[in-house]
Amino acid sequence: VDVCETVNPRQLILIQADAAVRSVEEIEVEDARSTQFVARGRGGTSVKPTFEYINENFPEVDAMIYISDMEIYDGFPEPAPDYPTLWVSTRKEFTEPPFGITTWMDINLYGRR
Repeated sequence: VDVCETVNPRQLILIQADAAVRSVEEIEVEDARSTQFVARGRGGTSVKPTFEYINENFPEVDAMIYISDMEIYDGFPEPAPDYPTLWVSTRKEFTEPPFGITTWMDINLYGRR
């Protein structure tokens, strides 16, 4: 499935975070398939700072795709955001988040599964 063709986004923002937001970059929609990036952060996943960052900087967000190992140590934002969230786990075994849709992707960002 080609997400850019299916969803037809206006804008793509890549936010990399672990326990804090580490990197934010805008990616041109037409360049999304060929954009390469270096994974930043590692260790201790807290999703709350990312959701807070989005609420403060992108209040008109339409949807979020969150790729994570799902080893989230401090819970999820409450209340749940009012935009759709797709959680993409890099591990086959993970705890379901309290909101959004979850799936698994066979990807190896850091040499482990």
